[in-house]
Amino acid sequence: MQANLEQFVNREQEVDEIALLDVEFHMAISHACGNPLIPLIMDPLFSMLPKVKTLIVTHLKKIKKDNAVYDHQ
Repeated sequence: MQANLEQFVNREQEVDEIALLDVEFHMAISHACGNPLIPLIMDPLFSMLPKVKTLIVTHLKKIKKDNAVYDHQ
């Protein structure tokens, strides 16, 4: 998770790469919680998240308001 967060903080990536990093971060959390049901529940949601997250990141860049790094720490 730490390596993922460090890449996320960099913010040098394209929007779709940022979205994928976000999904990977949240997948790591779901697997780290120790409950095998959580990843089973969350994986279908995570499969949709990159497309939605790309739209969100694009919008936030346009309005120049992005607290994602702060929110993930």
